[in-house]
Amino acid sequence: MRKLIIIIVILILIGGITWFFISKKSQPTSENKNILNQLVNQENTADQNQTTTEIPAPIAEDSLKIDLTNQARSFIERYGSYSTDSNYENLQELLPKMAQPLKTETELRIKKGVKNDMAVGNFLGLTTKVISINLDKFTPDSEAIFSAEIQEQAAHPGQTDISYKTVKLTFVKSADEWKAGEIIIK
Repeated sequence: MRKLIIIIVILILIGGITWFFISKKSQPTSENKNILNQLVNQENTADQNQTTTEIPAPIAEDSLKIDLTNQARSFIERYGSYSTDSNYENLQELLPKMAQPLKTETELRIKKGVKNDMAVGNFLGLTTKVISINLDKFTPDSEAIFSAEIQEQAAHPGQTDISYKTVKLTFVKSADEWKAGEIIIK
C-alpha cells in the first residue's frame, strides 16, 4: 500500500513539473508581447476605420420586409378595431401613420361615424384579427403591398357577428418613413 502511495506521489510530482515547464514555454517573451500588442493595435485601428453599422443589402432588405410585415399586421388590426364609445380613438391614433389621401378619408370616416352614432345612439364595437398576411410586392424605395385574411368581430347590443374578409394594404415611403397609403377591405 505504501508503494502505491509513493508511486502516485511521484507521478503527481512529475506531472506538475512537466506542466510547469510547458506552461512557461507558452508564455510570450517581452519581444513577443510587443509584437502581439502591435498586431492588436493595428486590428483595433482597422476596425475603427471601418463602419461597423453597414449591413449587407440583402440582409437589410430582408429585415425591412419583416419590419414592414409586422407594421402592416399591427396597422390592419388597429385600423379595423374601434368602438363608438371611444369616439373612434383607435383610428385617430393611427392618423400619423397614414399618407395624406388615406388620412383624409379616415378623418371623414371618423366625423361621419361620430355624427351618425350621436344621432342613432347605437353601440358598435369592432375587433379585427389578422389570420394571415403576405407581402405581395416590394420596392425598397417606394412601396410595399400586402394582402391579408382577417376575422372581424362586430359587437352590437344583444348580438355578436363574426365575419372573414380580405384586406389589401399599401405602404408608401414618404421622406424616409413608411406610411399606409391605401387600405381596401372586401
